[in-house]
Amino acid sequence: MQSVSALAWPVVALVAIGAALIVVRSLRDAIAQAMTERPLKLAVGIGKMRATAETWGRDKLAEHGNLIEGKPTTPEVPKRIDAELFVLRDEHGHERAKLGVTDTDATSLTLYDTQGRERVSIFVLADGSSTVALYDDQRVRTMLSRGETAGVDGLTILGPDRKNGIYLLVSSEGHPSLDISDQRGLAVFSA
Repeated sequence: MQSVSALAWPVVALVAIGAALIVVRSLRDAIAQAMTERPLKLAVGIGKMRATAETWGRDKLAEHGNLIEGKPTTPEVPKRIDAELFVLRDEHGHERAKLGVTDTDATSLTLYDTQGRERVSIFVLADGSSTVALYDDQRVRTMLSRGETAGVDGLTILGPDRKNGIYLLVSSEGHPSLDISDQRGLAVFSA
């Protein structure tokens, strides 16, 4: 019997090697298929995600417009620009934003609409006080202020005639106040 089992061992080994080769070929074919199909599916999936994101982005940005990107005049973008005043102009030469230091030593960023009207201003005064002002067609309507010297922080929302409005203030000691005035400028509520 030993001579038969001695002969059977190489046969068993050959069968095992053959089975292993079949498994390896199947795995190789599956891996090859996965290597060609998966990236394709992944690329299609990524393409769909990008298309969705781009469509969503275009739809969302359509409300506000897209930035106009001109070609750079120099091949290298400077890492730092020093100036006393920056003026941003649209394609028609109209001022749309200014960033600079005022004659009272305040830092100011002002944004203008297409008609050249001031719409948003951000100021930091020399004493460190700061203000964000929102404008209508003619004047300030809403203001958020942080007063270093005055010691008062506040939110002011004014009506079109600037007589009526809401004034929410907090003193540096933490005392809040709320005042509401009517169209005549008379207080209708104070707390």
